[in-house]
Amino acid sequence: PPPPPPPPHLFFHPHDAKPDSVASRGLGDVYKRQILMLQNEGYLVIIVTNQAGINKGILSNEQVDEINQHIIQLLKKQGIEISAVYVCPHKPEEQCKCRKPQPGLLLKAAKEHNIDLENSIIIGDTDKDTEAGLNAGLKKVIKI
Repeated sequence: PPPPPPPPHLFFHPHDAKPDSVASRGLGDVYKRQILMLQNEGYLVIIVTNQAGINKGILSNEQVDEINQHIIQLLKKQGIEISAVYVCPHKPEEQCKCRKPQPGLLLKAAKEHNIDLENSIIIGDTDKDTEAGLNAGLKKVIKI
């Protein structure tokens, strides 16, 4: 028999993703409801995030990793399981292919996790998020 199709994926950028913000306010009710609903439908959840502070020298890769691990733990307490995190460290003027709205992070995740982009969704709080999804070939994008 043929192998089963890959599960759909949900890509998102945690709105205002600062550990103290996520810790004090949670993920935000609208985000949380959407993500939990899709996760319960079988979507695997991946974070894609622009973090220009790395290349600006404001944050180190290690600090961003620590922040992301903190956010993952906070989301887990809210019932949200994160499958992977993809970070673009570049400044906008570097014009890389991974900084949203470019699709590079989503394409990398798709390759590494055998993701069917056409049946996946991106949820974001900016046009850059939704544009990245459309640029990667996602049919469903949600701006909150």
